[in-house]
Amino acid sequence: MTRVTRAMANGANRMPREIMIRPFAVKRSAAVAAVSALCWAAVILVAPIANTVPLSNGLDIECFLDNTNNHVKCVTMGGCPRVHGDYVVDALHTMINGHQDEYPYHCINGQVVSWGLGIDPNSTFTFGVQACRKKDLEGDWCTAYSDYTYTPPQPVKCPASSPTPTVPAGQTCAPAPDVTLTATPGAPLGGTPAPPAAPPPPGHTVISDIDLYDTPGGGGNVIGQLKAGDAVTLNGPCPIQNAANPDDANNGWCKVTDTTRKLTGAVWGDAISK
Repeated sequence: MTRVTRAMANGANRMPREIMIRPFAVKRSAAVAAVSALCWAAVILVAPIANTVPLSNGLDIECFLDNTNNHVKCVTMGGCPRVHGDYVVDALHTMINGHQDEYPYHCINGQVVSWGLGIDPNSTFTFGVQACRKKDLEGDWCTAYSDYTYTPPQPVKCPASSPTPTVPAGQTCAPAPDVTLTATPGAPLGGTPAPPAAPPPPGHTVISDIDLYDTPGGGGNVIGQLKAGDAVTLNGPCPIQNAANPDDANNGWCKVTDTTRKLTGAVWGDAISK
């Protein structure tokens, strides 16, 4: 057995005492085989993580929820205690529900131990950890057991717009759902629309080619000629009928505007459709 001696210049203190673990104390039996399912382990090198808890026996332990499998994982994050004077530990013991497991722990070489806890990840759980120096059949030199309590992470609170108020620790809140706007028919903007324009009066046309006079009665001046098929609008009664004077020269004439040729005047009424 090799004794590792520290230089006194580094200011390290010797452990005040050690605890002897006898071989019969760690023997397995069929009665505790089912309990061993609570813990599984691997000796690995891992990157440091936050919230490491330094224990009173010199070990630094961290347990956290592994979201890849929803199991609790524990890791040694440092601490390399000495026992029986100045012997560096080389084994790690975990005590879970009265059952002890042992793992190689050559911390002086930077070795890290990682193990899982088969527990409800949403509940608080306490277990014991100690470090030992393997000796011989007479027993090991060990630190005292120190308790580590795993506290489950709190759920993540989501904003009010998220579909759920919380999500499990390590998960991300879902974004607010897209808003779908549905148009509701109603009054147009700007008030009540104006009523549609009244349809134009029935159209009139020129029945046959005819001269257009500046005044009715036939005594005026010819100012143009309307052609059959021209569209016209009436500018008064058509034909003119002066009931008080049957001999009025204007009787029988129509005042019109030829919208086809943009001409206004008077024509004999028989040339305009009624």
